Amino acid sequence: MLLAHSCTDILGLSSLSYLSSSNYLLWKLHTETWLSSQILLGHVTGGSPHPSPTIEVRTGNEVSEAPNPNLVKWIRDDQKIMALFFDTLSEEALRSVYGLQTAQEVWFSLAKKYNRISVSMKCDLQCRLQSVSKQGKKLAEYLSDVKLICDQLDSIGCHVPENEKIFGVLNGLGQEYESIIAVIENAMDSEPGLSFEDVEINLTNFDEKIQAYAANNTVSPHLAFSTGRGYTNRGRGQGRSGYSRGRGSYSTRGRGFHQQISQDSSSENNTRPTCQICHKYGHSAYKFYKRFDHAYQPEDYTNALAAIRTSDGTLQS
Repeated sequence: MLLAHSCTDILGLSSLSYLSSSNYLLWKLHTETWLSSQILLGHVTGGSPHPSPTIEVRTGNEVSEAPNPNLVKWIRDDQKIMALFFDTLSEEALRSVYGLQTAQEVWFSLAKKYNRISVSMKCDLQCRLQSVSKQGKKLAEYLSDVKLICDQLDSIGCHVPENEKIFGVLNGLGQEYESIIAVIENAMDSEPGLSFEDVEINLTNFDEKIQAYAANNTVSPHLAFSTGRGYTNRGRGQGRSGYSRGRGSYSTRGRGFHQQISQDSSSENNTRPTCQICHKYGHSAYKFYKRFDHAYQPEDYTNALAAIRTSDGTLQS
């Protein structure tokens, strides 16, 4: 094998990868390019057939046979190609061409074995690129899957244009990415167009904003309501919470209000206002629907009247 490697170094093909079932088309492209540059492609395509061992030589009226001088050169070139093949075949591929005598025989044998596999793989990978989805994956994992499919297509000689890579990524994104998808699609019509790396950066930045927004909105509904409406605790000792809205404000500090919530009550109840008329949670005295119903008399009538006066005075101030 060391001799074979030195052969490919001399031929300038030391970077040619080993042939396997996953990269036949790429191997074929590289090999054809080199053979064409050396005017040797005819050896494998049939354009330079095996010359006859002898040629006719006329001497006056006599015709005789002589060794064909082109045969030696042809055999030398053919063996050079065979050495190239053997140095770039995997062990599995070498077994499949064992006993073959010419470069053309090896070439067609490899094509018969691997071309069908590569075409099938190409169709499968192209379908996967069109149907790949981010669902259930993180964005980085999804982008990695798309790039892997494109790399596999490249490895079998099927280059994926930038636009196809980009559309493959965009097609698999969810509805939460619709705004950035529209921006990217519009930018693709500009000159110069976006590269896959540009799209990857834009999507990553957008995804980070989505994650940050989601993290900032993971509070419970009643806490979000309290935060948004300016609900603050302003009591002293057993005083109740304060509630502000617009220019008016309501507070239960002082005034001798009867407190319904003990200091060991749950934190959830402490975040909710208490009506000083009916003594129920969820609303304040000035929002009690029977506030002006004189027929309604709570148990603590004195405190109820005080609550009404306090509430009205606060709203009018």
